Amino acid sequence: DDYSGLAPDMGGFETMYYGDLNQDGSLSLQDLIRQIEIILFAAEPANPQELIIANLNSDDIINVQDVVLLLELILNI
Repeated sequence: DDYSGLAPDMGGFETMYYGDLNQDGSLSLQDLIRQIEIILFAAEPANPQELIIANLNSDDIINVQDVVLLLELILNI
């Protein structure tokens, strides 16, 4: 079989890290800014994956509580 294209499915799985909105493997200010943009509808609408990743407390609502949790993770407090 030919497994090519933008997102070939070869039976593997992808790992999502809560808070890592830009999927670069680390938590940073860029992730926090994107999370705030999602809350304020200030930029491109969130995709389904971002909606899961941005909801750090898993309450199905992305709000200031999630921002505080992400900030604490970034600052290691």
